[in-house]
Amino acid sequence: MWLFLFWIGTSPSEIPWLELRTQLETQHPELGPLTIRRRHRSAFRSLLSSDQAEYGQICTIVGIPPAERIAIERILGAKEIQALRFLLKAGPPAARLYAAEALLRLQDHGRPLSDEEVQWVRDLIVYPQPVRTCNGCMVTETTTQTVLTDPKGPFAPFAAILNLQK
Repeated sequence: MWLFLFWIGTSPSEIPWLELRTQLETQHPELGPLTIRRRHRSAFRSLLSSDQAEYGQICTIVGIPPAERIAIERILGAKEIQALRFLLKAGPPAARLYAAEALLRLQDHGRPLSDEEVQWVRDLIVYPQPVRTCNGCMVTETTTQTVLTDPKGPFAPFAAILNLQK
């Protein structure tokens, strides 16, 4: 279960930052302190609040990136590793996929995934969660397992790292 069970009726974007941080750190002490620079907190919050988000590169007939893609690119560009780890472990399904992708992409910049992070990504396969994906004007209901194991999908280049080869 992700964060929303602890604030029934309250979006993470409505909770004061210190309270949100304390709740997340309490729920996931194994992740250590949640340190995110102030200017990236809104992107982090938007991903935590995105229960109905869509995972994808471009969405709508106009072909613009989904808001969550823009938010994760902002967090990734700033190399907010703790934010990515918390999203991967505690976020809703689309946020977990975005965080997994971001952490995998950081390997190209000299930051390998820990064994723990690899396991959290694998957990999205073993315990699939429903997620919506978008590609242009098509929105599809699927699972995290399907997205992660699609041989032509965005995670295909990382199959070896995740031990997904057949």
